[in-house]
Amino acid sequence: MFPPTPLSLLCALLLCLPLAAIFTFTTPSTISAVTSAAPPLPNPSSPTNATLIIKTLSAEPQSIKNRTAPADEKDDEDDVSLLSLASRADPSPKPAKKLAFMFLATSSLPLAPLWELYFARAPRSLYNIYVHTDPRVNLTDTLSGVFAGREVPSKPTRRHSPTLISAARRLLAHALLHDPSNSVFVLLSPSCIPLRSFRFTCRVLMRSRRSFIEILRDEPGARERWAARGEEAMLPEVAFADFRIGSQFWALRRRHARAVVRDTRLWSKFRLPCREDATCYPEEHYFPTLLNMVDPSGCVPCTLTHVDWNGGHGGHPRTYGADEVGRELLMGLRKSRPRYGDEERGGLNATVGLRKRADPFLFARKFSPGSLHRLMGIANGLLFKEPKLSTSSKHPLQKTTLSLITPLFLLCSLLLCLLHLSAFLISTSTLTKPITPNQWVYEDDDDDVALMKLASRVDPNPKPVKKIAFMFLTTSSLPLAPLWEMFFAGAPANSYNVYIHADPEAHYTPPFSGVFAGRVIPSKPTRRQTPSLAAAARRILSHALVDDGANAVFALLSPSCAPLHSFRFTRRFLLKSGRSFVEILGPDEPSAYWRWVVRGEDAMLPEVDLEDFRFGSQFWVVNRNHARVMASDAWLWSKFRQPCVVDYACFPEEQYFPTLLSIVDPLGCVPCTLTHVDWSNEDYEGHPRMYNASEVGRELILGLRGMRPRYGDEVSEGPESSAGISAVEGNRESDGSNSSEHMRRRRSDPFLFARKFSPESLDRLMSIANDVIFKD
Repeated sequence: MFPPTPLSLLCALLLCLPLAAIFTFTTPSTISAVTSAAPPLPNPSSPTNATLIIKTLSAEPQSIKNRTAPADEKDDEDDVSLLSLASRADPSPKPAKKLAFMFLATSSLPLAPLWELYFARAPRSLYNIYVHTDPRVNLTDTLSGVFAGREVPSKPTRRHSPTLISAARRLLAHALLHDPSNSVFVLLSPSCIPLRSFRFTCRVLMRSRRSFIEILRDEPGARERWAARGEEAMLPEVAFADFRIGSQFWALRRRHARAVVRDTRLWSKFRLPCREDATCYPEEHYFPTLLNMVDPSGCVPCTLTHVDWNGGHGGHPRTYGADEVGRELLMGLRKSRPRYGDEERGGLNATVGLRKRADPFLFARKFSPGSLHRLMGIANGLLFKEPKLSTSSKHPLQKTTLSLITPLFLLCSLLLCLLHLSAFLISTSTLTKPITPNQWVYEDDDDDVALMKLASRVDPNPKPVKKIAFMFLTTSSLPLAPLWEMFFAGAPANSYNVYIHADPEAHYTPPFSGVFAGRVIPSKPTRRQTPSLAAAARRILSHALVDDGANAVFALLSPSCAPLHSFRFTRRFLLKSGRSFVEILGPDEPSAYWRWVVRGEDAMLPEVDLEDFRFGSQFWVVNRNHARVMASDAWLWSKFRQPCVVDYACFPEEQYFPTLLSIVDPLGCVPCTLTHVDWSNEDYEGHPRMYNASEVGRELILGLRGMRPRYGDEVSEGPESSAGISAVEGNRESDGSNSSEHMRRRRSDPFLFARKFSPESLDRLMSIANDVIFKD
């Protein structure tokens, strides 16, 4: 495939103009037309719809005698196995994406006939239904139609206890495992009703790349809810600043469903019993807190299930009776606007973008069983009715436009074909030349494979005397080695290790000496814009894991890196943090799509969907657990080791590690790098600013030390705000603007290293090292 030329792109744009005009004049201003009947619903008693595939849980009734589960009670072994299995489900749904409707019921489904009407015209290939019921209540005989055989093996639930969270996670796990096509997971209560047709609901949920989950921070009584298990019971996993509240009912994308089922860190806190019931609503706390910490920019902080708390009592919202149900009520609910985060209280996520959003409510609660007959009476005429487009009443302007654009459409098509033909004829004359340098393909050799396997089996826990592994990845030499000699000069020998990956094709003058003598590991050639740099990082990481069981933290450094603090300060900071520091930028970054597609349109699928793709700085600091994951991975590496089609967005070393750790353990990572770099003077070859001797001085070093890292997708601050790829995008979608909020509010980690410093700057750095750099 040949890269497009500006002229061909312009022609393609002209080609799309007629189509845009046609779409504009044939689409109603509100909702798309639904003029054709959907295929009939399959027979519910057919073998394909009889029972769920996954049956790992016991349905034996269990009673809950305590007010909540005791603190020392372990999760059921069946649940642990189920969640572990679901966490390994394919992160990307199959092409035929489906909605998973998950009903969390404690008694029955009194509004089931209304939902039968809802699904009546829905293609069976577009949805799945799952029901979690209290096993002490026999609903097998009462669930029929689309609900027949849709019960998952369930366990008892009780308000004011973690059992409702467990039930929701159990539903998610079954839905993930049962059908890989499930793309969006909607949690519903038995008192929920649909406010729109299935087709409208499917269109809204499928076109959004984000989850819809209410996330509130500044709610009255938030601190009492956080401290419901004890004043410090949630620490250190969930600080009060990270605690969030929201609706129990949400719609999650597949990547977030996987994050929920694989979480154990936050669940270990939210499963603890509360001291009293009044502030104990774990199901309203766990999911908003978890997703706000994992991927806030991937969530729209609202619920799509309407509820009225004005007429509520006893911790329950208002219940609509039969005499209240009518056209006026339902139209009012449909026109209501969701609350987005803390916008009503002027919170941090009350952004301009969120104020502009007006997502439709798709569901509403609570409706009494007695209201069913009134709802059924107006369902087809109101709830499930969408505007229709009359084909016999076209606007005169529409008819005129169609007659004018038809010749233009044909002309653009002909011109585009001629351009592609000319591009092909020109390119065939240069087929003997390399298309890109990336025809060089990286292959794992037997030595690397054996090394990675050995590293994957090392003890995950470092020895008591913990060390820092400083890993230098160089293609030529270490021009700043004398400065690093000063850095290590006063450090105890049993507190660190040094490793060097050096290109074997390069010549080193002078040879490595001092603390660097004999520290070169068996290395292989590296080349920019190929997987070889990522492979080199994995190789040096594996050697460090195997070499010394005391290595607890692993820092990857470039030859142009300089330390910004003393060894003592650096070691103390790194060892006190149990998390890794890896810059993780999400798919909303301007260049994310081109970086993901650089190996081919579908080359990364199904292992790495665009929504799972991340990138960040090449240089990171990881703990021992993450080092083992990075060294032993074969699943994602099989995709990132593929050659790129073009060079300009091919930086595997900046993509592989952030993507891997974001999928494996996002909560275990602080999404920033501790190595400062300035992209404001990025040159045409994609290199950051190089500090020369004339620039190096006390003011520069102190300025770098005073900088604050960028956390994830938050807006960059200070001198780095215009930094190349890391710069904030001008037209970012507004609902991602509160990304990494808890990081912005609470963290201000120090930069420990900085790059790039020229070899000529060494003397200036040495002269201020003791008085500035190593003085803390």
